[in-house]
Amino acid sequence: MDAYLSEHARDPVVVTGAGCECPVDGALSHDVDPVPYLRVRKTAKYLSKQDRLALGAASRAVRAAGLGGDELEHRTLIAMGVGPIPFQRDEALAVAELSRVEEAFSVDRFCREAYEAVNPMLLFACLPNMPAYHLSANLGIRGGYYLTYPSCGETYQALQHAVDSLREGICSVVLFGAVADQQNFLVHNHHRKVGQLLPAPDCASFLVLETQSHAAARQVSALARLERLGWTAERAVPQDAGGCYYGPVELPLAVARWLDGAGVGGLRHGASGSGWAVESEWRV
Repeated sequence: MDAYLSEHARDPVVVTGAGCECPVDGALSHDVDPVPYLRVRKTAKYLSKQDRLALGAASRAVRAAGLGGDELEHRTLIAMGVGPIPFQRDEALAVAELSRVEEAFSVDRFCREAYEAVNPMLLFACLPNMPAYHLSANLGIRGGYYLTYPSCGETYQALQHAVDSLREGICSVVLFGAVADQQNFLVHNHHRKVGQLLPAPDCASFLVLETQSHAAARQVSALARLERLGWTAERAVPQDAGGCYYGPVELPLAVARWLDGAGVGGLRHGASGSGWAVESEWRV
C-alpha cells in the first residue's frame, strides 16, 4: 500500500456523502426494505440480507452527495468490503444432506443432485460479489468495481484502490464502503473459530469519495478530507467501536458516525493484524 498524504496531493480526496444501516437500541439484527431503492420491484426476492443492507446504506450516501445522471452511471466506481459468507441454515443443510456420501461431502453428488434440487439464484444470493451487482443494477452504476472480504484490513485495501483510481483518473467518483450480515449461524461459527467473541451486529456503511476539485465542479460541499493513509510502523491505535465487532464495516462506519456527530476535529482510525498495521486520518 502506497502512503497517501493530503498535503502532498495537489487535489485531496474528500467525502461528499455518507450513509449507514445499523441496528438501534442495542439490537444486533437489522434488515432493510429494499423496495424504495429497486429499479424493478419484483427483483426484491433475489436480494439477500447483505444485499439489502448494502443497497440501503449506499443509496443514502449517493443521495447525500447529490450524485446522479451520467456522473453516477459512467464515472463512478464501487470499492467495497464484504463480511464472511452468510448462507442461510435451511438451504445450507438441505444442500449438505443432498451432497453427502458416507458422511462426507461429495462434489460429484452435489453437481448431479444437490445443485439441481435448489434454486441457485436464491441459494447463492449471499455470495460476496452479489452486493456489488445489486448496487450497480439498482443505482445505475456501469463503471467497474473492486470487492474484497472479510475484515477491516481488506476494506483498507478497497480504500487504497479507491484513492489510486481517483488519482489516476480511472473514475471521477468512488462509492466506498462495506457490508456484513453477521447475525447468521455460519458467520457465528466462523467468529467462534477465530476467537471473535464481541457482539457482531448486522451493518453496512458507504461513503462517496471524490477529489476536491471534482466536488467543487459539482458544486457540492466536502464533508471531510482523507488526510493520511498508509502502513504504520506500530500497531494501529485501538478503536472504540462501542463494544461491538463490525468487521469490514468498521472503517466507513467510523467515518460516517464521526461526520454524523458534526465531524469535530479529526478522526484517526487503524487496523492491525499479524505482521501488519495500517492507519487513516480524516479531517474536516
